[in-house]
Amino acid sequence: MSGRTSTAAGDLARRGFTDASRALQMIDAIVSRHPSSADPDGLLDLLGSAADPDLALQGLAALDEVEPQSVAAILVHEQWLRRLVAVLGGSQALNQFLRAHPDATQMIKAEPYRLEASELRFEMLAAVGWQGEWTHDLVLDDPGAHDRLRLANKYQLVRIAARDLSHPKPLEIVDDIAGELSDLADTVMGLALACARAQVPDQEKTRLGIVGLGKCGARELNYLSDIDVLYIAEPADDQINSEQAIQIATKLAAATTRICSAHSAAGTIWQVDAALRPDGNAGPLVRTLASHRSYYERWAKNWEFQAMLKARPMAGDLPLAQSFVDMVSPMVWQVGGQPNYMSESQAMRQRVISLIPAPERKREIKLGAGGLRDVEFSVQMLQLVHGRADERLRT
Repeated sequence: MSGRTSTAAGDLARRGFTDASRALQMIDAIVSRHPSSADPDGLLDLLGSAADPDLALQGLAALDEVEPQSVAAILVHEQWLRRLVAVLGGSQALNQFLRAHPDATQMIKAEPYRLEASELRFEMLAAVGWQGEWTHDLVLDDPGAHDRLRLANKYQLVRIAARDLSHPKPLEIVDDIAGELSDLADTVMGLALACARAQVPDQEKTRLGIVGLGKCGARELNYLSDIDVLYIAEPADDQINSEQAIQIATKLAAATTRICSAHSAAGTIWQVDAALRPDGNAGPLVRTLASHRSYYERWAKNWEFQAMLKARPMAGDLPLAQSFVDMVSPMVWQVGGQPNYMSESQAMRQRVISLIPAPERKREIKLGAGGLRDVEFSVQMLQLVHGRADERLRT
């Protein structure tokens, strides 16, 4: 091999490789297999720019073992190669996924632009094997759709991550990426509910709306976010009463959660968390709109209204979910004027901090003192106090 590729250990170490001899062997193997496609110098430059050059090279070498033709096509296309190396070196999870599913490299070749929510739904519907249109009461009765949904979610994550990690100015598209991840979560949640409907008798007799909360509600999801939700149900008609509708909807919500959270040979999607509902995990998983109204009017603590700050319709019966948002939103903006709001919120934060094991408190960057949650709470408290008078501060 010629050029910088042959300078071995010192050059590779300067580029960020920790195991230079192994790296040289893998690069030699790739170049030897593709003498007319691989540019050793260019390949080294791209690998060295990855977040983890060793991880990127290991992933590329593994792909080359199982899909040499696909790798050959990517090696001669600089932008494809740049995106592939960025993903392989930027995410161990997606690196492993691409090794296990090398055909997912097709997503690397996709033009790096954001799909509209409708385009994303169309692609995901096709991926799970549904040829019809998207409807809020869709039923997917093919058991194989569960694993196809898990795979389709990962395929889309590869595409989004490729656009994100290869962008020359990634900070400029942070909000855009978070928005697309949120669109994907909405679509996946809707399809998981469609799969759940096939498992629950009489599901058509109830309306189930799913509200996104927290980062999901704010459309600020990252790649590792759990999905915070709240469920609302009503009878679909006068054939059943509210209690019966709740029983059916609870089965639907539980099945939807299992489909999203379960692990299979196709992997998993993400955890669905409904702990922000009234009474938390001790309360019913699903309530009617009237039951929610009664709780928030009579029993809810100030911090529970703060948890509803970013509520938005996410999946299922969207008009029903919107009815909940319309009901709770005026209550949210009354909280900041309560005399005990600040002290109650601060006490709740102290309780959360006290529950962190002592050895972890100084390095708990999310929940610990001065961590991400403190920043988030400070902003939200200011929103709730001043957003009552200035609606510009509510978003």
